[in-house]
Amino acid sequence: MCSSDLFLIPSLPSGASVTNLIFVDAKASTFATNITYVASPLPDTAPTNNAYVLTTLIAGEDLALSMNASETNSYVGDTITYLLSVTNLGPSANGAVTITNLLTPNVTIASVNPSQGTYTNFNNTLVINLGVLSAGQSASVSVNATTLQAGSTAVSVATV
Repeated sequence: MCSSDLFLIPSLPSGASVTNLIFVDAKASTFATNITYVASPLPDTAPTNNAYVLTTLIAGEDLALSMNASETNSYVGDTITYLLSVTNLGPSANGAVTITNLLTPNVTIASVNPSQGTYTNFNNTLVINLGVLSAGQSASVSVNATTLQAGSTAVSVATV
């Protein structure tokens, strides 16, 4: 969305200045660019300083993801519990948090327990929709996986 407003200043004495305050109400993470030009009907002796561009990052949410495993060594048939936690560090709420968790084929997913939201499992890839997290709010997911193959490494990779 772009908005253009023209602020007219009828007369400005030499050496004087004018300040305009512009307030932006952003609904999501984005950049706001303010391009300002100044012009006069009289000739300008230094026209190279008549424009200014300022770009500001408008931060939305900052999501932090952590993951822990209950076991570092296990046997075939053991259950490994992966605990995934996501926190919205702010400063604002988000639209929806989705964690994607890929597990290697040497485990089978026994259960998935999100603290909120829903999940789908397709070939050991979990897509966990946690919904909206307000600034400072956390949600977690417990994933229980059963080991299937001796001498292999079970890997769980998660992104948010």
